[in-house]
Amino acid sequence: MQKVSIVIPSWNRKNELGKCLSSIGKLNYPSIEITVVDNGSSDGTREMLQNEYRDIKLISNENNLGVSYARNQGIVVSSGDYIWCLDSDTEIISPNTLSHMLDILETYPGDSAVGGELIVEDNIEKIKILKPLCFGRGIVTFLRKDECHMVECKFLTGANYLVRTKLLLEVGGFDPRYFVVGEDTDLCIRMHKLGCRHIIDKNTVVVHHVSKTGRRSSLYLQEKNRVRRVLLHSNIFVIPIFPLLDLFFLFSALPLQYKQLKKREISSMSSVNIGYREGTNKKKASVLKKLLVIAPIYLLSIMYSYCWNLFFLPQTIYLKFKKPNYLLAATQKCIE
Repeated sequence: MQKVSIVIPSWNRKNELGKCLSSIGKLNYPSIEITVVDNGSSDGTREMLQNEYRDIKLISNENNLGVSYARNQGIVVSSGDYIWCLDSDTEIISPNTLSHMLDILETYPGDSAVGGELIVEDNIEKIKILKPLCFGRGIVTFLRKDECHMVECKFLTGANYLVRTKLLLEVGGFDPRYFVVGEDTDLCIRMHKLGCRHIIDKNTVVVHHVSKTGRRSSLYLQEKNRVRRVLLHSNIFVIPIFPLLDLFFLFSALPLQYKQLKKREISSMSSVNIGYREGTNKKKASVLKKLLVIAPIYLLSIMYSYCWNLFFLPQTIYLKFKKPNYLLAATQKCIE
């Protein structure tokens, strides 16, 4: 029986992490090791782990080093044939989830990764399918559970990502320059270049409770990381005309974005800051009001993200051709 190493980064999510670990304990797959990387929590997370989960590997960082670096730390101390990345605010649905995931990886031709997230809103279960785009905004769609059967896609969320360890080592782990947001998209692009296929199935998803702790909404952060990702992975000749392409694809996607905007509430939009979302009443807003709220935030975020990436462009181009192994720094940190 092959061994599975579960890696969970966490920061001030004691209650959510406890629920996640309890759900792992109900799995019917016995060959598991669990590593939790605590990013300097101050809510008693480490004390809880030391007192209640002594069989779990615990890596304690003095400060928050970001989700990518924390995952890399967990990966380098893992000994399993598979790495299963989970977020601390996820919950496994069925005791058979891991067995189903492994069955797919063993029987599906070629090197693959499996995962996916189930979002529950107003007692409605929706499997989230995200299609990141190089230019303009990404496209989010949702499927019912009975519709989601072996859906192949280019992206899997890092909140639930099971892959062969050898592939993750070959690609060099997560890029720590994505402190949070977009690090999983970057990884999937690099995995895809290795020929890795990503699969979502109704039996591989986990519930993602999307805790507000540690998820400070920032459209600027999303856009900054998206622009950097495009610069890293696109043809170098695209760089001079990048803003023009971005603008073109933004306008070409407006009809689809308009349809999505009609269905979503302001309080559920990642582009709106936490304070505004918590103070928003439950009355449904018009599309015009949504645009008035989001448009200024989006435009300013785009401007700031372009300025940041222009300043760090030499470094980005250097990394584009160097292709570093991001696990090496985490290995050195764990040795220390």
